[in-house]
Amino acid sequence: MKTMTDPSGIAGELRRSFEQPGGWRDLIAPVVRGGAAALEVAYATLEEVLVERSGESDPEPALCYATLLLCSFDAGYAEPEREACLATRKWLRLAKAWGAHSEDLRLLLGWLCIHEGSLAEAYVRLERVAALPAARFRLGLLELARDRADPDGAASRALAHYRIGLEGPKGDLGAADCQAGCAQAYLILGQTQRAREALVLARQRGALHPLADAVASALAREESRSGRRARVAAALALAGAGVAAAFGLANAPLWREGAQAEPSQPKSSTAAAMSESR
Repeated sequence: MKTMTDPSGIAGELRRSFEQPGGWRDLIAPVVRGGAAALEVAYATLEEVLVERSGESDPEPALCYATLLLCSFDAGYAEPEREACLATRKWLRLAKAWGAHSEDLRLLLGWLCIHEGSLAEAYVRLERVAALPAARFRLGLLELARDRADPDGAASRALAHYRIGLEGPKGDLGAADCQAGCAQAYLILGQTQRAREALVLARQRGALHPLADAVASALAREESRSGRRARVAAALALAGAGVAAAFGLANAPLWREGAQAEPSQPKSSTAAAMSESR
């Protein structure tokens, strides 16, 4: 395998993530920070580790591979097309067979279901891990996506999820994004000062998601508008196209409730599964 430069140091972070359960969560921040180059290094390093550990039944590498695929969807580096989604499910099935924690699987499956457009399935899975800030953040997103007819009501329900997420374990995945979600909900509700304050806190907590940028842009536009009609128009744009773009959902069939068909059973060989998923 060809040697790659690693200016972000993500290769070391990736390898360290295998040392403890839940290490897949540590991949998200450096991948988002480093962009496409970091993602390429992460894939190459993970493939090396999978080859080294061929024959071992360790769920962590499989969870990490699924996480990288999901990050690719979120960032727009890859489209969540059927084959890519089935490949992600294959890695999650391998992780389950190798003893992955059920909450990790539910959270990642809920994340995948959002990209597949299966909002009902996503909501059910994420409700079962609602103690995690990341699950609360995505539940808030689903509230906004499922009820555009009543943006104020959807924003109020989303805000409740985000606030609970902020009470979760300090530094847990999704806590900073929950703060960005609060800013988004406040903006939809017309509480621009609170939205501005929440956005500042989101930045201070290290919110990495494009949602923070989407909220900042919407705030700037809101300052030049007034009146209920303009506010609702801005809210719908943010809850719809803005959020979809921030989460890589612009091309996803958001309103289809049916789940994707299950993929066939993965092969037992880790190397074979790796080659098929790419």
